[in-house]
Amino acid sequence: MTGNLILDLVISVGGIVVVVAVSWALGAGRLSPMSEAEAIERAAFDEPDFGPAKWLLGEDGRAAVGIADDGESLIAFRVGDRIATRRFAPRAAPVSVEGGALVFRPADPGAPAVSVRAGDTGEASAWAAKLG
Repeated sequence: MTGNLILDLVISVGGIVVVVAVSWALGAGRLSPMSEAEAIERAAFDEPDFGPAKWLLGEDGRAAVGIADDGESLIAFRVGDRIATRRFAPRAAPVSVEGGALVFRPADPGAPAVSVRAGDTGEASAWAAKLG
């Protein structure tokens, strides 16, 4: 490039900053909402033996939670442009209620906390009682 190591480094870092800023401005940080049908389809693919009786789709469409008749539960959530799932044994979901949302904090260190926004605090509390 220029032959000056410091100037070359500044130019490279500046270029990376510009590319990242443009991608965020064009919508790279926005997640498209997930439909209940997409959550059900992904759950059926990842966990074919899981049969949810009820689903709660978050108001923002970023996550959904399903619960089976036997108490097993599954959360489906957006990760980039894909949907990931986590399955929990009956009454073992690490869930809490925070401001009208169910918040899942899985024990595995690589898994992010997932929030499913319910209609109100009462609905979130009812789901938390069923799940955890």
